[in-house]
Amino acid sequence: MSLSPLEKKHIMDLLILSLEGQAGHEDMQQLRQTLDASSQARDYYLKAVTVTEHIRKLDWQAEFLGEPERREAFDNELWTALAEDEKLAPTVEISQEPSARELTENIVFSKIKPKVSKSNLLTIIVSTAALLLLLVHARISQDRTIVDVATLTDSMQTKWTDASSALKSGDRLYTNEVFSLSEGLVEIETDRGVRLTVEGPAEFQVLPNADVYLSHGRVYASVSQRGIGFTVATANTKVIDLGTEFGVKVEDDGMMELHVFKGKTTLVSGGSWLGKTAQTIIQNQARRISEDGTHLEEIPIQSNSFARVIQSETNHIWRGQPIDLADIVGGGNGLGSGNIQQGIHPLTGQTSGILYEDRLGNGQYAAVIENPYIDGVFVPDGDAQSVIVSSAGHTFIECPPTNNVFYMEIANSKIEDLAVPVLWKEMPAGLGIYGTDTCPSILMHANTGITFDLGAVRENYSGDDEMRFTAIAGLSPFATREGNVTVWVLVDGKVRYSQKHITEKGREYPVEILLKNTDRFLTLVSTDGSDIDSPEPSKRATDSDWALFVEPKLIFSDSSVD
Repeated sequence: MSLSPLEKKHIMDLLILSLEGQAGHEDMQQLRQTLDASSQARDYYLKAVTVTEHIRKLDWQAEFLGEPERREAFDNELWTALAEDEKLAPTVEISQEPSARELTENIVFSKIKPKVSKSNLLTIIVSTAALLLLLVHARISQDRTIVDVATLTDSMQTKWTDASSALKSGDRLYTNEVFSLSEGLVEIETDRGVRLTVEGPAEFQVLPNADVYLSHGRVYASVSQRGIGFTVATANTKVIDLGTEFGVKVEDDGMMELHVFKGKTTLVSGGSWLGKTAQTIIQNQARRISEDGTHLEEIPIQSNSFARVIQSETNHIWRGQPIDLADIVGGGNGLGSGNIQQGIHPLTGQTSGILYEDRLGNGQYAAVIENPYIDGVFVPDGDAQSVIVSSAGHTFIECPPTNNVFYMEIANSKIEDLAVPVLWKEMPAGLGIYGTDTCPSILMHANTGITFDLGAVRENYSGDDEMRFTAIAGLSPFATREGNVTVWVLVDGKVRYSQKHITEKGREYPVEILLKNTDRFLTLVSTDGSDIDSPEPSKRATDSDWALFVEPKLIFSDSSVD
C-alpha cells in the first residue's frame, strides 16, 4: 500500500527538523516508529536522503551564495542527521546473510517493460522538485539569518585579536561571526546543551545549528543528551558527537588532532566530498589527521592536554588531573586553591585554625556549608546509638566504641607551623614530606571523620564518570609516643576499606577503591585502637594516634596520574 501525501509530508517534516538540528527526542522517536512501520516509509525516506546527497555533491551553492563556508555548513547537516539516528537507534540482531555466490547462482534475468503512466511520471517529477525546493529554501533561509545560539559563561586571562569582538561573561555569541582569541581561555554554553572550553590562540565561529568551525586552536566539548550530533568542523574534517567528551586541536599549518575522552565520535575526513571517509573513534582513542584530511595516524591519547573546566574566581584550570582531597580540606577546589595550616572543626563543620587540645564529641553530624565538596564531619563513637556519616542519613554500623575524644581539627597542615613539628619529615619508609604542596596529606588524629560529596565533584568536573580513590594510610613515624589507630574508608555508609590497630610507625597501607557513578559519599574515618583510656593526657586511648591519609586523590577514568 503506497503512502498518502499526508504521510509523506509527515516524514519530510521530521527529516527537515533533523537536518536543521531542531529535532527533539520525541521527533526522532516518531521518525523511527514511522520508518519501522512500513517498507514504503523507509523507501520514501531513503529517496529523500538520496536527493539531499545529490544536492551536497553540487557546487551550485557556492556560486549562488558566493561563500564556500556556507556550503560547508550545509554539507554537514546529513552527517548530523545520521549521527542522531545512530545514537537513538535500538540494537538489532543481524541474521546470517547468504553468500555472494548463493545470491548470484540462480539469477534469471527477464525483460520487464516499465509501466509508468504519464500521470505517475508527472507526480514523481513534481514531488522531487518540491523536495528540492523545500530543502534548498530551508537551508538558504537559515544561512541568511544571523542569530545568537550560545553564551560565554566564563573567561580567564583573555586577549582578543580584535578588540571590537572581545567577549565577556554573559555575552551572547552570534552565528557566522569569527572570534579570534590571541591568548587565554573561554567557556561557552550553547543553546543545545554543549559546554565548550576554547584555549587560545584560537580562531573559531559558531554555525547556525550551534556547531563550531575551528580554524586553529584547541576546543574541548562536553555534550549533553540535548546536544546529540554536535559537530566541530575544520578545513578538511568533521568530528560528530555520538554522546561524548572530546578535544580537537588544529595547528596553524592545518594539522589536526582528535582525542576522545568519553563515549564515541564519528570522524569525517578527506578533501572533496566524494573523497571523504568516515570512521568511529571511541573512548581513550586519538587520531592525528594531515592538513589535507587524507592521512590518519593513530596516536596515544593525551588526557591532560585540553582545558576542560576553568574557574576564573580561583584562577585554576582543570585538565583532567586528579582532584586533591587534602586541598579541599584546606578550603580549596581540589586544584591547589586551598590553604595549608587550615582545618575543619569536627563538631561545628566550620573552617578553623588548629587547636591541640582534648575535646569531647557530641554525637552529631555537622554539615560543612563553606565547601561544596565536603558534605560534613563528625566524631565517631560506636557506643552511641548510631553514627551518622552523611547528610542522606547513612550510618557507620561497624564503628567501634571509642573514648569519644578528639585532639585536633581535621587538617591540611604544613611542617613549619605545626605545634609538633616532628610529625612530618623525610620519611625513611619513603612516604615523602607530609603536609606540603609536593606531598599533600589529611591529618586525622583519632577520633574524627569527614565525608566528601562525590556528586558535587562530578557536577563540577567529571559528569557521570567512574572514579578511583587512592591514598596511603598510616601512623606518623614521628608520633611522640606509641600510637594505636584504626583507619576506615566508607562509601555511602558501607565499609570499603579498613586497617585496624596500626601501631607500626611509618608503615605504608595503600588504599585504592573504585567508585561507581552511582556512589555519592566518600567517608574517611580514624578511630582509637580501643586502648585502656585514662584521664591523664599521655595515657588516653587517643594518645599519639596521628593517622594520615597521604596524597588522597580522586582519579577519573580518563585521568593521567603523572
